[in-house]
Amino acid sequence: MASDFDMEAILLNLPNGYEICKKVINKIDNNMNVEIQTNGELNLIKVLSKLKDIKIVFDIGANVGNYSREVLKYIKNLEKIYLFDPVPENITICKKNIINNAVVFTQAAVSNIDGTTKFFQVNILNSGHSSIYDMNTIGYLTNSQEIICDAITIDTFCKNNLIEKIDFLKLDIEGHELNALFGMQSILENKKIRFIQFEFGHASRASRTLFLDFINFFKKYDFDIYVIKPEAFEKVIYTPFFENKYDVANFLACHSSEFALINNLSYED
Repeated sequence: MASDFDMEAILLNLPNGYEICKKVINKIDNNMNVEIQTNGELNLIKVLSKLKDIKIVFDIGANVGNYSREVLKYIKNLEKIYLFDPVPENITICKKNIINNAVVFTQAAVSNIDGTTKFFQVNILNSGHSSIYDMNTIGYLTNSQEIICDAITIDTFCKNNLIEKIDFLKLDIEGHELNALFGMQSILENKKIRFIQFEFGHASRASRTLFLDFINFFKKYDFDIYVIKPEAFEKVIYTPFFENKYDVANFLACHSSEFALINNLSYED
């Protein structure tokens, strides 16, 4: 029987062996899986729906609303879901696709400042690569145009709209996730956000953000971080090698007491 080392050598010597190994590793790590139906994101929504007290949800980086539609489908006790996206066309499509009294649309970039900001809008309908950062600077050959859009912090938004707590907040804003978190420090300090899902990957290079920055940020609020996988949540044990592990993946941040509520819940419908 071949040893692990021998098996690796056999695989690497196959035609396209390197690509085969890479696909296997990516599948194990849940790396580069952006499909909500299979990457664990939908399963997280299903698990949260079983808590029965998830009432206020923020979808930051809503794009055309596909994620929010799944939230509305599964979380039956929802009172409000707030959708944020700076791209006018995306908000228009969201309003057409989602007709529900629980939904509030905001055309703005969530950030660490209030006011306006530059934004690089990719000239492809529904593109997920539009960002506050120019992705061409890190090698993405995107056909984008620079626009000026409104920017808002979550602390300001909650204050202006008399929102006292957020049960679940999802962040997918192409490298600007950490800055968006800096804009919600007041509500975090007051322990008014329970669960945060955020994306980390190549886009974070454009903002020069390390995963260690997320570790240090959430440590201030006694939050742990977990990799969202198709059938489980895996606690992040950080080493410097972690920085190069993921091309793109989603993570869950929450207090250990909150994680205990969902860890043993079934993913089944």
